[in-house]
Amino acid sequence: SSGINAEYGEFHPSPPSLIMLPAILLLLLVVPSTSMELKVVSTFDGNTHPAPCATICTGMTSKNDWGSSSYTGFMYKYVDMSDCNFLAPPTVTVTMWIDGSVSSPGTVIYSLSTNGFRVYQYVKNTDTSLSKRLMWTATGFIC
Repeated sequence: SSGINAEYGEFHPSPPSLIMLPAILLLLLVVPSTSMELKVVSTFDGNTHPAPCATICTGMTSKNDWGSSSYTGFMYKYVDMSDCNFLAPPTVTVTMWIDGSVSSPGTVIYSLSTNGFRVYQYVKNTDTSLSKRLMWTATGFIC
């Protein structure tokens, strides 16, 4: 039985009624869930796909394994996006991180494909002791 034991000030609730359980489960199914829809409005090849096929893939390159470019003041790196499984070259945004400072000017994306791209980054300070990382985000279609 449920109730309050006045002598000890204790409250002992009764177990929930099994009759209410189906109503609670139905309520959980009926209450709308919130979901995020990603919508890509334009692409390089002009083709779009249904919204559920759109995806965002993001990453950060490892430190200090940049190649020296023949272009003065530029270094380069290849970014592998093959794990993203894009059907066509995605839209890519990059940001450069050098020893805690974020910067994007002077970045050129080259040879963009479904599997990756090469990026050239202009740097004033070619000090090899500085930690240089590229943060990238790609938006495209996987189906």
